[in-house]
Amino acid sequence: MRVVHDIIVASAAPQNGQRSVLAFIQHGTKAEGYIYENVCPWCEATVEKVTAHSEAKVIDVLTRLQKGLAGHLHKCPRRGSTRLSVIRTTQPLNTEKLVREM
Repeated sequence: MRVVHDIIVASAAPQNGQRSVLAFIQHGTKAEGYIYENVCPWCEATVEKVTAHSEAKVIDVLTRLQKGLAGHLHKCPRRGSTRLSVIRTTQPLNTEKLVREM
């Protein structure tokens, strides 16, 4: 089980028999901006990292994460599973410091 900051399950009807689920880890602070690590809720893989400034609208960030996950799902080895491989954290993950990739 991979620990993430949040797991969001869509309230809309399932697509192709499976609900839309997002899991992510938020890196950074309001002053620096954020990098959202998009985590596949079924196979635990990091799908992508999305950079967002501190004033970015939450809905825009979630839409971007959803699009990234949609591209991963057709090749996900655990696609269609009824059990998630992520769990929401109950403690800080110490991800305030941004690690920029070169």
